[in-house]
Amino acid sequence: MNQTSSGLATLIRIPIITLLSVTAPWMATPAFSDDEVPVRLWAGGQEIRTQVHPLHSDEGTLIPVEALSAFSLRVEPSRKKNSLTVIRLAPGVEPVERRETLPLLRRGSAQMVPLQELARFLDAEVELPHRGRPLKPGDPVYVLARLKQVRIETGALRIDTSFPVPYRAGSIEPQTPGAGAETADYVECVGAIVPPGFVSTPVPPTEVRLRALVAQQFAPHVVRVVVKINQAQETGSGTTPNEPLALGSLLRQVQSYYPKLLSADAQRRVAQAKREEKAGAFDPVLFGGSEYSRYPDSTLPGKLKSFSASDVGVEFLTPYGIKVIGLGRWNRGDVKSPLSLTGNRGEYSIGLKVPLLRGRGINDKFAALRQARLGVPLADAEFDDLRLTTLLDASTSYWGWVAAGRRLEVAESLLELARTRAGQVKARADAGDLPQIDVVEADTEVQRRLEGLGKALRDFQKEGFKLALYLWTPDGKPTGVPLRSQLPADTAPAGELTPERVEDGRALALSRRPELRALSIAQQIAEVDLGLARNQRLPIADLSVFPGVDTGSRGAGGTLKASIDVALPLRQRTADGLVEQARLKLDKLSLDLQLERQRVLTEVDDAVSAVNLAVSRYQAAIAEVELARQLEQGERDRFALGDSTLFLVNQRERATAEAATKVINLRAEYEQALAYYQAATAQY
Repeated sequence: MNQTSSGLATLIRIPIITLLSVTAPWMATPAFSDDEVPVRLWAGGQEIRTQVHPLHSDEGTLIPVEALSAFSLRVEPSRKKNSLTVIRLAPGVEPVERRETLPLLRRGSAQMVPLQELARFLDAEVELPHRGRPLKPGDPVYVLARLKQVRIETGALRIDTSFPVPYRAGSIEPQTPGAGAETADYVECVGAIVPPGFVSTPVPPTEVRLRALVAQQFAPHVVRVVVKINQAQETGSGTTPNEPLALGSLLRQVQSYYPKLLSADAQRRVAQAKREEKAGAFDPVLFGGSEYSRYPDSTLPGKLKSFSASDVGVEFLTPYGIKVIGLGRWNRGDVKSPLSLTGNRGEYSIGLKVPLLRGRGINDKFAALRQARLGVPLADAEFDDLRLTTLLDASTSYWGWVAAGRRLEVAESLLELARTRAGQVKARADAGDLPQIDVVEADTEVQRRLEGLGKALRDFQKEGFKLALYLWTPDGKPTGVPLRSQLPADTAPAGELTPERVEDGRALALSRRPELRALSIAQQIAEVDLGLARNQRLPIADLSVFPGVDTGSRGAGGTLKASIDVALPLRQRTADGLVEQARLKLDKLSLDLQLERQRVLTEVDDAVSAVNLAVSRYQAAIAEVELARQLEQGERDRFALGDSTLFLVNQRERATAEAATKVINLRAEYEQALAYYQAATAQY
């Protein structure tokens, strides 16, 4: 077993929040009653060390308030000091704060909260491993996160737990390669449990290299999520000329080899390079210089004096505007003002330049870095938007091609029927059983259906050319027009979208749609502009402090250089204009986000309407085909008995073909509407 995470480097992109703790060299025990036992608190696979011991009794466990930081919670004490409010942020397009008021108890000078109340708020489980006997001092009490959801989303493994826990990743390689050998990657969530009845979300059909997701309790407090990998990988176009072209195979090819997506992915990586460029503004700088000079003595004409001055230093600029400078200098000889001599081993100093007002906390370089960092998820959202649109277009083209192939089959069957009947009519006319005009009627029908076959063939070729635009090989070459032999078999029955699935789709759309993510990130970028503009309205007040030491013989010992620079702009038109621009941009983005959210929900509702209406029309068309076939057969029987005409038989056959074509078109319409729903809910 490989204990590294290299096998999941491209698979896992979930942010992991490591638990924080307050570490102390010793633990203090507050005053407590006889039935309260000091215990140790564990969460996220590690002990939460606090200044005060947690306490356990038959009534439950009390933990100090400082332990709440380990669960990524904010705390707001009440005015009466008898309770406090814990706050956690629920992720999403519109992050929502969840609040809970917990009673605040005192044990001596320590403030404590009930652990069971906190666990209920976190949807966590408290485990007492020594439940069968009374707890002894120092026994552990565990807070375990529940596994909420495991899924593959846009090529990434997403693991949701009731509160953040650390993880470790690795891969499992088969010891004996061969049939039945499995390769798998895994993620272990430390300090978590799998609740009863938990089921992982199935792997999407577009993920060709993944076979299954399995979540299991690997150890008492460790959940292992195993990603099973397919051994057989697709190569080339993923199909052979005799193998049907499935929609899943097509979408995998589009995501992997379609040049437009590859180009967009390259553009997305530009944002990562820009982030690296902006981070370079805070790279340390090494500087130095040396000067030598000979000059006439001002008091002794004709005599020359000389001096040399050298300095070297390193400068660090922090994102918060503080500049740290380490400096060494050596001055020798008869120095001029403002230079001064140093000891023979040089003068060394380290100092700070601190902006007290303008530039404190945010400055041009730090704002550019923050915006470049936000540019990476913004580029990801823009790429996902293009990917969804491309997959929807490819799916629509695919079902258009399938429908054209099915219509071609109907046209061929109709022509073959006309040719067979023409031969039978000619034989009966030659025998005197039918008039010769029926032979003309039969031949005319053959020509009519031959023209219809030509049109159907052209439609199939045209749809094939459109679909071929999405078919590419790994080496960047088009695979060509798909063959007729690659048409898929009959698909599964059509079904309406249930109200539960519709509600899930609306929620998914609001949480996953890249347009909403892009607008949310754009708001954060604009907020950086607003913060910088407000900071630019402040006066300049920069403090510099450089303590040092002059060493060697004739060294002066400790030195100090301090200064403060102040500048107050008399007008603030530039800063005021920037502030107003940022505010207006935020207002615009807020309105855009509101409109975009409504547009997304409308798209989902429109897709649901299209799917469900297509299902009802499709079912009605199937019933129409059955009735048309009965009429066709009845008319054919009447013609055999001499009670009908060839004209009516041809009419019945064409009506049946038209009904069959309607079924094909409505099935394609249903599949395209379903693809639209999947794109609208970002399920591709």
